[in-house]
Amino acid sequence: MGGSVVSRSAVEARLEAGLSGPDGDAPALAREAVDAADDRWYGRLVGGAYRSLADGPDPDRVVPAAAAVELLRGYCRIRRDLLVQFADRCPHSSTRDEVAALLAGDHLAAAAYSTLTAVDDPAVGDCVGPFADAFEALTGALATTFAEPVGPALDPVASIERTAGRIGECAAVLGGRLAGAGDRRLDGLTRAGRCFAAARAARAARERDGRSAAVAAPELPAERLDDYAARRRTDGYRALGDLPPTVDASPLRRVADDRRED
Repeated sequence: MGGSVVSRSAVEARLEAGLSGPDGDAPALAREAVDAADDRWYGRLVGGAYRSLADGPDPDRVVPAAAAVELLRGYCRIRRDLLVQFADRCPHSSTRDEVAALLAGDHLAAAAYSTLTAVDDPAVGDCVGPFADAFEALTGALATTFAEPVGPALDPVASIERTAGRIGECAAVLGGRLAGAGDRRLDGLTRAGRCFAAARAARAARERDGRSAAVAAPELPAERLDDYAARRRTDGYRALGDLPPTVDASPLRRVADDRRED
């Protein structure tokens, strides 16, 4: 897990604990949403941001936040898929039971909060607010994207920014808060996290990869997605370059440079 301070096995163990519960359609769908992307890239982004700032990194401090972000990623995915199903209004092979899917989303939201706050760490208190803000922003972005149009349609690129980009920003904020980052360092980290996550999601949308944390953007031509992804990656590197010289951004950069798709 180059560049990150958290081990994949530790994140997986924490996810297993967060997803444990009674058998049934909703918990099974929740687990499916989380397991759909096995790279744990957003959790690694938490670790990369933390490792870039912390003196003497402590992996145990980062694992709960990394797992919580992966659960948030799963929440976004299952809500997106359900809203796509609602908007389609036509049965197809991937149609899910709507009640079970709604309950699965609720299960993931509750698991994400409980996972984040399960450890006795004073720094977690600084993470709850940004995490709640990200959750609220994602909910609003999904609702806006798939609501009956009352005005100009939302640009699909804006949807990528408000979903995958918002999760990347949240991941970087949590890593920075756990490392005790001040405002200047945190601002650069969060901009970088948002840019790198948006670029990654745009590449996944280009490949029509349904595992992406972003709202799908099938109507965009590949050339526009390529251009957008390239610009956002450049913006992310620029944000890292704006960090104070005392910050070693190489761990976060290595996570960003992992080109495996979301």
